[in-house]
Amino acid sequence: MTQEQFKVINETVKECKNLPNTKLEETMDELHTEFETTKNTILGMSFYLDKLEELYNTLLKEYKERNN
Repeated sequence: MTQEQFKVINETVKECKNLPNTKLEETMDELHTEFETTKNTILGMSFYLDKLEELYNTLLKEYKERNN
């Protein structure tokens, strides 16, 4: 979602009392899709970060063993 799209949705939410149900449903669908995409990205990056740390610690342990 672009910043502009986010601004439009933000304005839509502010005006939600005056909008038809179709617009509410459309906006809710967009938010749900964006939420799921963001959640999956964060989870994926979290696993990636954990693996990076694991690999680094494995190399660090080996390095320390060699240099002690």
